[in-house]
Amino acid sequence: MKKLFAATIVLALSSQAIFAQATEPENTAEEESGLTLSIIPRLEGSAMTWKYIEGSDRKFSLGNTMLYSILDGNITENLSIYACFHLLDKEPGWLYHNTFRSDECSWLDMFSLTYSLGNFDISLGKENLAFGGFEQDADICYPYLDLCSNSWHNIQSFLWGGRLGYNLDEDNNVFLQCVASPMSEYPFQDKLFCATIGWNGAVGNDETMWSLGVMRTGDEFKEYQNLWLLSLGDRYTAGNFSATLDLNFRAFNPVTLFQEEITSLLELRYSFPKIDIFAKGGWEACNKDEYFTYFSTTEDLESWNFDGTIVPQYISSNKDYIFGGLGIEYYPFADRSLRVHLVGAANNYANNIWSQTNFGPAFSVNAGLTYTFDVNLK
Repeated sequence: MKKLFAATIVLALSSQAIFAQATEPENTAEEESGLTLSIIPRLEGSAMTWKYIEGSDRKFSLGNTMLYSILDGNITENLSIYACFHLLDKEPGWLYHNTFRSDECSWLDMFSLTYSLGNFDISLGKENLAFGGFEQDADICYPYLDLCSNSWHNIQSFLWGGRLGYNLDEDNNVFLQCVASPMSEYPFQDKLFCATIGWNGAVGNDETMWSLGVMRTGDEFKEYQNLWLLSLGDRYTAGNFSATLDLNFRAFNPVTLFQEEITSLLELRYSFPKIDIFAKGGWEACNKDEYFTYFSTTEDLESWNFDGTIVPQYISSNKDYIFGGLGIEYYPFADRSLRVHLVGAANNYANNIWSQTNFGPAFSVNAGLTYTFDVNLK
């Protein structure tokens, strides 16, 4: 009954939003500069297949179905807010139990207040860890789960803390971020934190999201107490075409930063007035199988199961992870508030937690719709 009631709410919001969008005039520039609450229902289904040596498994999932909300804009001339609320999920039981924890996601993804003073921006609250480039930066109501990297699924990136930024100009910002470490149960427990310096900018047709950080793990062994994170995100845009390249590196020693864990992603996209077509692929490697890494573990493999996706729970040091897919998005409205998608994905890892040698390919086909309904609050 609860699931039926939740589905009814989502469908009702979608219908009301679509009708409102079709009948209301476009927002003025003055309205857009104020405070906006976005209601974002997403409904989709995914058919998945895993191939093993001894056979195959098939399953249907609701994919990234959810009810999401984003609050964005100016409260005063100098104070702004950006907040993301994960209100409903296909399995909503976990959402409202971990609100103030650092090691788990919850209904409150982000709640960040920013005060601008000249060229300086000071932000406090719950932020997205400045790591992972353009893939990590996207609000989670929009990505396609089977085309997200293993590290995107593994790293709990919504963390309490803040940042100090300096605007070199209107397109370039350098910043220092300090947030709680996801290795602790509660924010800054045992003085664990993540410290990151970064540059978000634009030079000509190129956009950048670069960062270098260190994550305190609280491990008993000194050599594993600091996890270094380097992220190099670049996006090139020419007319209706864009190419996005994210390169991410993780290591317990900065000297071996390019040798331990690697994530690389490439997305090519072309936008027509009402249709986008895109291709996305990635390569990830774990070059060590000792102790703990984000990609592999010898403990409780079942807990690493990403239910509803074909993304593997872990990556073996004996086999690199390769994935890719194609997608088409249809936007019937001029403001692109409604997105209808069809996406196919594949990878070289069957989602099998019990065998590190019985790897095979996995496939999925995903279809659904996402609607963004904006309400101007001021």
